[in-house]
Amino acid sequence: MQVQSGERFGSAISRRAAREKPPRRRITPGISDHNVESFNSIREAQSLMSSGNDLLTVGEAADFLRLRPSTIRSWLLKRQITFVKLSRRVFLRRGDLEELLERSVIPAKEPGHDS
Repeated sequence: MQVQSGERFGSAISRRAAREKPPRRRITPGISDHNVESFNSIREAQSLMSSGNDLLTVGEAADFLRLRPSTIRSWLLKRQITFVKLSRRVFLRRGDLEELLERSVIPAKEPGHDS
């Protein structure tokens, strides 16, 4: 009887192993004309920008504004801030972020003006 239960246990393991998917292998793309072309276009775009308009990634923009990257992505989805899209990569211009900060400044009240 123990032999049969052992066989059942062994067959259950083999069935489970057959059902499980093999681990995913990460495929790293090789250097192709498309990759080199998009890399060159990013570098060209960055070189064309003036120093005040550096291109920042979502993470860098979040650090610059002291916000979470998810907030920046949400603004991008809602098109609340302008962005640059090169190939599949998204960048934000530092100058646009500085303008956003300038527009967001709330001036102090002048003395004697109570509301």
